[in-house]
Amino acid sequence: MAILIRDRLVAKGLRVFLDIESLNAGAFNTKLLKVIDECKDFVVILSKGSLDRCVNEDDWVRREVVYALEKGKNIVPIILRDFEWPKTLPQDMSALPMRNGVNSPGTEYFDAAVERLADKFLLSKPRKKIGNKWIVPAAAVIAAAVLIFVFALRSGSGSGDGTVSGGGATPAAENGASPSPGEESASQGEAASSSNGSQNTDAPPAAEEPAQAEPSDDFVISPGGLLLEYKGAGGGVIIPAEVTSIGGEVFKSNNMILSVTFMGDIDTIGAEAFYECRNLSTVTFEGDIITIGDRAFYGCAGLKEINFPESLTSIGVAAFAECTGLTSIEVLGDVTIFGGGGAGSGGGAFRGCTNIRNAVFRGDANLGIQTFFGCSSLNSVEFNGDANLENQVFSSANNLSIAIFHGDAFIGISPFSASYLTVVFYGDVITDQDSPFSTRSIATIYGHAGSNAEVLARDSRVTFEVITPELLNELGLTD
Repeated sequence: MAILIRDRLVAKGLRVFLDIESLNAGAFNTKLLKVIDECKDFVVILSKGSLDRCVNEDDWVRREVVYALEKGKNIVPIILRDFEWPKTLPQDMSALPMRNGVNSPGTEYFDAAVERLADKFLLSKPRKKIGNKWIVPAAAVIAAAVLIFVFALRSGSGSGDGTVSGGGATPAAENGASPSPGEESASQGEAASSSNGSQNTDAPPAAEEPAQAEPSDDFVISPGGLLLEYKGAGGGVIIPAEVTSIGGEVFKSNNMILSVTFMGDIDTIGAEAFYECRNLSTVTFEGDIITIGDRAFYGCAGLKEINFPESLTSIGVAAFAECTGLTSIEVLGDVTIFGGGGAGSGGGAFRGCTNIRNAVFRGDANLGIQTFFGCSSLNSVEFNGDANLENQVFSSANNLSIAIFHGDAFIGISPFSASYLTVVFYGDVITDQDSPFSTRSIATIYGHAGSNAEVLARDSRVTFEVITPELLNELGLTD
């Protein structure tokens, strides 16, 4: 399975590294951690018993998965039909079942499953071929547990190769040497190598005084551009362009910070980087941002404004949970938002954001479990691209009145809990159960005659209306 997935991803233009080493015996290969450091995507193939050994602290699969979780990697489980989640997982792995994944890519639907994996779940983008040369874009990694690692390295940090790695008892066969980033090899296995205070919002900087980076003494920055420590006095923090990533917990619980401006391109904002900075009101990205880590802005109750550039591809578990000052969300590019719900996870990315009224996704959106759980003021959500909704995405968002899907939609189990909700499907709709909607949560489904939307409405015993210009005008929409 790992090799088949590797081959399909390579055919799509992704660079894949497949580790053939045994994960059963021998010292843990710390070189693999460097590979994970340089990746974006970590794909875990889960087959029967593949996590049984994870009760052991020195299990290779456990160490790699935990490391990938700590580093905020895009972890994508591929769940085979014979796999069952263990009744208990170690606490440091408890977030794994909450990650968005692909179910049962059996032989009949294998190609479709891999297509969905590559297009909807991986942050890595295929290489482009010009003439006889491969051009590698800002990159990613993939990892898997039967394990498979699949990943591509970011431009400037390596060769751009990906990695696929497997867990299990298969000994090193062809190239037994430890893998290094940039090489390609193959393997089978179990895993693959994802105090309230006043707010200063009334005095924005004068237009004639452009933002300036603060003195370097306020920041401790690694040679590679990782912000390790902030020593400044707070207020309006301007992070210099030389910073390319924010370390975990760097600003945690700093209630002296009122605003943050990122002057350069940012790869990753680490886990809990701005956790409970309660007086932080504005976050501005002057350049690109790619990944916002788990609980990065958790509990920033004063946060009222943040822009999400088109470059943003990943928002972590509980990244903005309990940010009760936010009133709207607009994401410009394709994005994956990780789900929550597990013990200690902090919940979905926007859980408990009780003042968000509308959310708009301009590109393709992959929303994890309970992304908007408890967003009690949320009234409308719009998806301009394709949408993938995992289970209970809008659970306890009971005032949601309209959801619009302009592209194709994949719907998980019980995505909505609001009463009298109107859902408009312009494109196709697919679900992994016969009737994910109930009459309690859906008032009307609008779609095209003879479409899957009509079938879904019938199976869910929900009113169906054919999209017409008159109906769209009545709803204030356009086709």
